[in-house]
Amino acid sequence: MVIREMISAAIQDMPEDERIVQLLQGSYINYFHCVRIVDILKDTEQDTKNFLGYYSSRRMNDWMQIEQLYKKGNVYLAEAAQILQRMVQYEIPALKKQILKSDQIIAECERKASDYAKQAIEGKKQYEKELLKMGIKDINYFHCVRIVDILKDTEQDTKNFLGYYSSRRMNDWMQIEQLYKKGNVYLAEAAQILQRMVQYEIPALKKQILKSDQIIAECERKASDYAKQAVEGKKQYEKELLKMGIKGVNLRQEIIALLSDLSPFQHEIVNLIRLLNEPMHYYEHFRSYQHQGREPAVELLPLCRLLMARGAEVTVYEWKNGSEPTRIEKPSLEVLARDEVKDADDEIDFGDDPISYKDEIDFGDSDLMIEVVGDEKARDSDALTVLENPDTRQLVYFELRELEKFLETRRMDEITESASDIYISGMEDRPATVRKVTVGKIDDWLKEVSEVINKLCDAQKAHLFRMRSSPQYVEELAEKLEQKRSLQGRYEKMQSLMFEKQDEVRNNAQKAQIQLNEVCEATKTLQKEVSLTLQ
Repeated sequence: MVIREMISAAIQDMPEDERIVQLLQGSYINYFHCVRIVDILKDTEQDTKNFLGYYSSRRMNDWMQIEQLYKKGNVYLAEAAQILQRMVQYEIPALKKQILKSDQIIAECERKASDYAKQAIEGKKQYEKELLKMGIKDINYFHCVRIVDILKDTEQDTKNFLGYYSSRRMNDWMQIEQLYKKGNVYLAEAAQILQRMVQYEIPALKKQILKSDQIIAECERKASDYAKQAVEGKKQYEKELLKMGIKGVNLRQEIIALLSDLSPFQHEIVNLIRLLNEPMHYYEHFRSYQHQGREPAVELLPLCRLLMARGAEVTVYEWKNGSEPTRIEKPSLEVLARDEVKDADDEIDFGDDPISYKDEIDFGDSDLMIEVVGDEKARDSDALTVLENPDTRQLVYFELRELEKFLETRRMDEITESASDIYISGMEDRPATVRKVTVGKIDDWLKEVSEVINKLCDAQKAHLFRMRSSPQYVEELAEKLEQKRSLQGRYEKMQSLMFEKQDEVRNNAQKAQIQLNEVCEATKTLQKEVSLTLQ
């Protein structure tokens, strides 16, 4: 008893600490609570502790004294045993019994509620059916008359010998009928209902049906358009595949496989350039003649000469460094296939537009960065052949154009000689290599040069060269093809959505039509009943 009194007194003077509040809320304070409170007070009352370890706080001393009293003679064990016995023998069984009783009460309430609901439904069953037959949501005077007629049968056992009913339900509806008749209220209400139906409900339902028909027609039009676009998208995709010469089963692998055509094409170009050896010699001899043997040290058409000497497999590394690489490491064309398909409307550029080079021939000798690799390995763009690399291929094009312009100039000079030109040509001593070339020979050379230029500028081959020099372009091209391939599926899905919307709107229109028919029928019925009443 002393301990409980001390605890009651100590609780009145406690610090505002959340931990202590949680301990004291709804709990029977025992020894273990006291130990926790002392531990918490050691933090909150720290400033009252002196150098000897004693606390000047009365609050702290009270709880420490309570703890000591609990420990004395193991009082806390006896109290704990008593608390456990009380909970096991009394509190827990009492709570279980209370829960069981509550469950029984809930079950009984549910049963009674179900019975009452069944009785209410059964009592209203007869006249609810009649109301549904009337087709009108609002109950009016004529419904009341019909309900009273039905109740005369269902409430027959409540009628006494004077003709009065003890049924409250019957009396209520009879009273409603009398109120309707008083002052001809039922006629005013009937007129109001008819006006609302004729002016608002029927026009609104007709408008809803008309709008539904318009939406259905619009959905049909859009579905037809989407079907056409799906077919068109498929045709465009197949056209692109046909243009590239692939099947489209595995886009990236098939695109990379196209590059196998480049090697024969490069050898063909080199063989055609080798056929230009004679006009190239003529170009060199004429320059030597023009400069009287003091021609510049710049080599004419160096890349064409390199291709003629080393063949189509000569690399950019060899052109830059003058020696063959010990190892060639070309840009990798292994592209990981991805499932992601992005929506886009980008057109694929197959290089159909005319190739536009700079007006002036720029050999780029000063701009090209020559990178000498110490291990003599050709890497990345340096590992490409001269025709595969876009920069050196452009230089080859410029050299061929240079040769073509030279031959065109010589041809023009040969066919437009004046009298003074004849006099001068008679005095000058041209070398035999220059003098023996005729206009017909120059024309033949021009045809050969033009043939090489046209083949080198072929749009499809230029497209393949770009793929060879840029692995990123292969991935970009594959993604664009996948986007075009997805167009058909997207349009078909949109067409399916239009069909679903069309079905939904059609169902709503059918429901609105049924409702309109019911309202029109109810209006006719109400008009008929009003007419009969007035007669």
